[in-house]
Amino acid sequence: MTNATLNTNATNNAPRANRVNDAENRFNNPSLIHVSYTETTERPRFGLNLAFAAITISVFALTCLPSQADEVVKIEGRGRNALRPKTNTIDLPSMIYSGRGEGKASTTFNFHPIIGPVETPYQKRLSRSGNPHINPSSFTHSYPEDEIHGTTGEATYTFKARKVIETVGGRQVTKYTLDTKVKGHIDPGQRERDTVSIDATVRDPFTFSNADTNATFQYVDSGMDYSFSLAAGTAFPRLFSNGLDTPGAIADQTALVFRGRLAANYTPDPDAFWSEGLLNSIDLYTLTITSDDSHGITANLLFGASNSDFTLDFKNHLGLPFDPTNPADVASLEQSIENAFMQGQVLTDLEDLFTVGFTPASHLSAYTLGGSQSVQLTALETPVPEPASLIALLSGLAGLTARRKRK
Repeated sequence: MTNATLNTNATNNAPRANRVNDAENRFNNPSLIHVSYTETTERPRFGLNLAFAAITISVFALTCLPSQADEVVKIEGRGRNALRPKTNTIDLPSMIYSGRGEGKASTTFNFHPIIGPVETPYQKRLSRSGNPHINPSSFTHSYPEDEIHGTTGEATYTFKARKVIETVGGRQVTKYTLDTKVKGHIDPGQRERDTVSIDATVRDPFTFSNADTNATFQYVDSGMDYSFSLAAGTAFPRLFSNGLDTPGAIADQTALVFRGRLAANYTPDPDAFWSEGLLNSIDLYTLTITSDDSHGITANLLFGASNSDFTLDFKNHLGLPFDPTNPADVASLEQSIENAFMQGQVLTDLEDLFTVGFTPASHLSAYTLGGSQSVQLTALETPVPEPASLIALLSGLAGLTARRKRK
């Protein structure tokens, strides 16, 4: 008599992702489930019981594997902008006019169905004597529907404003910093194989004008320095998908984007200031950071140029000038950013990585300056075998076993 024993070759000590993929591969490729035959004189019923025991154990093992939807599908951008007078004889707190300003956070969920943009404005308050405040300083946009594939997701925004006094040229100079943290998180569904994404963006301007009492600051005719820092905690997803059958983020559709803009007018509305094709404006810098599926980081920096309204100048973290039209100078900055990542995460602040300064032309009487920060996160929804399907498959194998016994 010939008995058949089911051998799934499960490796319980392998990493979780490998175990899930191994189980899926065996389900999707029955040829990988090996059936071995041994000669025996035992009764058929005993061999059949062994087969069903193996089926029960296999179903239990596969259905108890962790879900593919895992918290690894996260991305987090942490940027910091600093405003300081270009001339260290200017006391910036004394230049505060209304001290008010509005920013806006916007999230679009490209799920099933698409929802967004979900928007939350926040208010900035600066005073000449006290510390600056932002209200609300933290909030979360969560996907509000029952996604048809079971996907859930959210974007969390956190802000912190500070007044910092530093010594420049032997004088104490006050600057204001705005820390912005944007975190996207997707738990992919398991009912279909499809992509889902979150686009989360912060838009934030400061205004300078003597003509409008709602301006954040009075007009500073000597100009400002606007620096960018990439903060520790900036991170790409821990796991990337192969785009076919493994869970995780899609590398070529996931990115961090940081921008700075200057406009030769009073434009307090965040949407208007960051609208495409804004007249009389310069994009001071655009930094795009991406990762491949092995956490190889690529940074791409583009800088703006002087025009008839503003004369720009550029400094690195040492305060030394660099030429934004020189590929070697820009590549050096990009390399610093790429080197700051370890396994997809920034471990140490890149303080004042670069500074773009500007001097307004004499014909101007107002300008608006601000930053924008975005995270773009795309993940793969990947179906997993249902227990009923596994039972049907393994029951079929049991039937094969029984027929072999009758031969």
